[in-house]
Formats: sequence, structure tokens, C-alpha cells
Amino acid sequence: MPLPSNYPQTATYWAKTSVNKFNEVVFLSPVQIPVRWEKKRELFMDSKGKQILSNSVVYPLQELILESYLALGAFSETNPADVDTAFEVKMQSIITNLKGTKEILKIWL
Repeated sequence: MPLPSNYPQTATYWAKTSVNKFNEVVFLSPVQIPVRWEKKRELFMDSKGKQILSNSVVYPLQELILESYLALGAFSETNPADVDTAFEVKMQSIITNLKGTKEILKIWL
């Protein structure tokens, strides 16, 4: 299936589902999603008011769960800790395009 033109890359998404009795995060099986991935560092404020410097900024088609993980490319590993290039989803924002006709999701990793 071809990727949408504004989302030319594939990323692997591990959605956080819960925390087990050992205080470890449990993830759903990884899925590939279309994204636009920018490898740039950007200063942002998280939901607790702390300033953080991002590793990347990503524009996905779907909302992502905070504390989940995302990696550029296709991976089959069930635990994102096994993928060196997987980053935690730290903040999400919805912005409207300049025409006011479409909402765009922006994720900071």
C-alpha cells in the first residue's frame, strides 16, 4: 500500500497499554504507521511544565499515546527497548493548518 504523499516514511509504533506488577510498561504488538519524521531537536514544554529538548519531531496520521515508543523504519521486536533508535512519545499537540481546514498532529520524541 503506498504511503500518503505528506507522510512519506514508515515508523514502528509500540503503544503503551499498562504497567505490570513489577512496575514495567506493557506494550501492544508493534505496528507500522505512515509519518513525516523530522530529525531535529526542538525545545518544548511537557504536560508537567518541564522544558525538554526533543530528539525528533514526528507528524503521524493518528493520535499516539504518551509514554509509548516510535522508531523510524519497520521493526518486529516486541519490546522497543530492543531497538536502539526507538524514542519515547513525550508530548503531542494538535495544530490547524493555515487554511483552517485540517488538524495536524505533532509529536515530540
